[in-house]
Amino acid sequence: MKKTNKIIGIGMSKTGTSTLAACLNILNIGSHKSFDRKLKESVLTHNNIEQALQVADNYKSFEDAPWYHLYKEMDQRFPNSKFILTVRKDSYSHAKSSWFHGVQAGRQSGEPTEEYLQSKIKIYENHNNAIKDYFKNRPNDLLVLCWENGDGWTELCDFLDIIPPHVPFPHANAGNYKKLRSTFINKIRNSFLYTLYLKFRYWLVQQKIVRDIIKK
Repeated sequence: MKKTNKIIGIGMSKTGTSTLAACLNILNIGSHKSFDRKLKESVLTHNNIEQALQVADNYKSFEDAPWYHLYKEMDQRFPNSKFILTVRKDSYSHAKSSWFHGVQAGRQSGEPTEEYLQSKIKIYENHNNAIKDYFKNRPNDLLVLCWENGDGWTELCDFLDIIPPHVPFPHANAGNYKKLRSTFINKIRNSFLYTLYLKFRYWLVQQKIVRDIIKK
């Protein structure tokens, strides 16, 4: 991988951010910082952006909140970084997924209203459009990924200038991304131990003695 400052996932929640985190973990990119509720509240409620940026000093890669709120500030603070915008197959899917995530968390119940869906769609589309506009003259700095549409190791690793690993792609917290054969298999693929196994397998393949064996 060419020298890159930070790798920053700036897709909204429920766009495959957990899958992105699993990928970066397997690729041994470096220390990773995911969703942080306290930092999110600090940024959105008290505008403590500098606090979040100071935390970011200690990590190599990021995804979810508060990081997707801070793509401009992260870009200015950490030049020569790579940004990854994860998206859903359509805006309606994201709105529905956000609602049912809230149901699972106990924040709401029943079916979403049309008003809720349209509000979420507007927020989602405004976020994505603002990012695309911000990076419109810097195509090498932004990658847009949609796991549902088949994006995977090839697209991600080409962007990061890394050889794709010979391990299964980790659809973490898959939801409706794929209909897996059973709930049991789904739980295995979403587990920390499975991600750890993929990470070890990727590390093993990178060892020279193993690469030589594979070539024979």
